[in-house]
This record gives sequence, C-alpha cells and structure tokens, in this order.
Amino acid sequence: MEYQEHTDYRIHPADPYGSGGSGQKTPDSMATASLVMGILAVITCCCWLGLIFGSLGILFGILSRGQEPLRGEARAGLILSGIVVGLNLLVICLVLGLGLLGSSVTMEPPVQNLPVYPDFTVPDNFLKGLWQGGTGI
Repeated sequence: MEYQEHTDYRIHPADPYGSGGSGQKTPDSMATASLVMGILAVITCCCWLGLIFGSLGILFGILSRGQEPLRGEARAGLILSGIVVGLNLLVICLVLGLGLLGSSVTMEPPVQNLPVYPDFTVPDNFLKGLWQGGTGI
C-alpha cells in the first residue's frame, strides 16, 4: 500500500503537453520539411523539379537551425538537397558549355553568291592561236 502512495502519475506543471519531464525535444517542423524536400529533390532530380525542391530543402534546413546546432533531420535534408542542387547545376553548366562549344565551331558565316565559273576574260587572239596549234603570242 505504501508503494502506491509514493507513485506520482500526474502531469508536471512545467510541461503542459504531458511529456512526463523526460527532457525529449519536440520535433522541429522546419527540419522535417527540409528532410521531406531533400527526399522529393532526389526523387524528382531528373525532371528539373529537383532544383526547386532542393533549394527549398536547403532553405528549410538553414531556417530550422535557429540558435541550436542542426538536428539529424535537418542535416540529412541539407545533405540530400545540396547533392541534388549541385548535380543539377553541374548538368546545366555542362549542357550550356557544350552547347556554346558546339555552336562556336560552326559560327563561321556561310559563303554565298559565289559565281559558278571564275570571272576572268581571255583575249581573242589567245583563243585563236590555241585553235590553230600555235601559242598565239
């Protein structure tokens, strides 16, 4: 009977949500959003939506930090988002660079309006001499 009298199952007044004073932190919604955006960025990285989701994941990860060090969810979201954004930017730079390199090779203007035959005049006495078997000179 004495054991039941000393056991206190009440909610502590300092903790209005009833966690029992265990010292556990509630999950940070920005860190969770960063992780979700990082996962979405990985899933959609090949259709260029990864750049948008990755940017949002980086933003949410930075905003979740506040005054404390990064939690596991925010750190994972930042890592995933950073990898996807970095790869997307690398692909964009490669595509643009190779496109500019390929277009610079063929940037010479095309030659137009060339005459079909060379434009020169032959003296009349030259042609007569050739037909008669002489040099005409």
